[in-house]
Amino acid sequence: MNYLDEAKKIKDELIADRRYLHENPELSHEEDETVKFITERLNSLGIRYVIVPKGGVLGFIGLRDNTARTVLLRADIDALKIEESENNFMGRKVSVSKVPGVAHLCGHDAHTAMLLGAARMLKEREAEIEKLNGRVILAFERAEEKGGCLCDLLEFIYDNKIKVDGCFAEHVRGTGLKAGTAAILDGPVTAGAYGFEVEITGKGGHGSTPYIANNPIDCFMAIYQAVSEIPVRFIPADKTCSFSLGLVSAGKVWNIIPDRLTFAGSYRYYDTEVGKTVYDKFHEFLNNICKTYGCKYEIKQQIGPIIPTVNNPTCAGIARGSARKLGDGIEVNFRRWTASESFSAAARMYPGAMAFIGIENEDIGTGADNHSPFFDIDENALPIGTALEVQYAFDFLSFDGSIDDFEPCNETPQELYKEVNYITDGEENKAE
Repeated sequence: MNYLDEAKKIKDELIADRRYLHENPELSHEEDETVKFITERLNSLGIRYVIVPKGGVLGFIGLRDNTARTVLLRADIDALKIEESENNFMGRKVSVSKVPGVAHLCGHDAHTAMLLGAARMLKEREAEIEKLNGRVILAFERAEEKGGCLCDLLEFIYDNKIKVDGCFAEHVRGTGLKAGTAAILDGPVTAGAYGFEVEITGKGGHGSTPYIANNPIDCFMAIYQAVSEIPVRFIPADKTCSFSLGLVSAGKVWNIIPDRLTFAGSYRYYDTEVGKTVYDKFHEFLNNICKTYGCKYEIKQQIGPIIPTVNNPTCAGIARGSARKLGDGIEVNFRRWTASESFSAAARMYPGAMAFIGIENEDIGTGADNHSPFFDIDENALPIGTALEVQYAFDFLSFDGSIDDFEPCNETPQELYKEVNYITDGEENKAE
């Protein structure tokens, strides 16, 4: 059976779901109506589910027996705090957010719609899943854009001793991947990250008497010089590490020395050890330079160091085989992405893979980068994503080989959360 042909039969439903979600976006941790929409759909399909507080929704298809071979399929459901443009690169979009300042500009509306479509197709084939001694878990994750609540879902699975043998997720790509194609790579596919927002406090004064003030701008300039060189000075040349600032704010007028400066930015990398080095060196320089300049600092927000998403080679191979069964167009050499993903937690706990689904189509103006106000998708990609999830589920459940290239994670989801995303605050982030 060609699942792509079958997915095209429900294309209108996929589009309708995606447009409803796109027009009614909800921010991270606020996705109550989205959860209601998902559970109503699961109810209509006769799929048993549980709502996990803070985490999202878990749906179950197939055997209830915990000895069943189980694959977890993940979709994220939250939107971004960005004002959406009504236009893409060619003209007006077919669907635009109705909520001012909030929009699905990363494709989570598409991810949710595709997984709901896969849920329909898998439920219709539940008897086939059970013949494989199989079970499919549908994971709809809240708050991915804020670091993710996937660990809350994984913690529910862990605490209830639900066996999971593998996992799979998809992410639409707005730049460089044509609609009608998919890309599944081995190894790291999205980056780890360390993000920070720091406030430096000095002593304000007048520009005519800088010697009796203590300018936090001077301190920041020294910090910037040091932390921007971390990728060059401390990371081996064969390891990827990028650095960028997204915020620097201090002062209001030209002749007044401010007493505070705030700066924020991030590092991206594909190796967990690189993230640890970045974190250690950043804190070392921040503390020592502030002391040298007689300033205080407070880390207002800190994210990471987040682990990268790493595709298991065996699972990625299964996924490439699944994609080829749907037809031509797979892009196996597509470049990795330096965005970060909470699916890294699932891929750390269970062998799995993330596939990129192409949505770029110059003829209709799609192809803006994710998180851009102009971001839009070619909705013809929706059946491809749905079909690939269904095909992968069956291919994984019927796979009779061994996955020897995966090192089991010995951490609990709560412990793993610290490696996926943690925000620190309190006295430990303040220093003279």
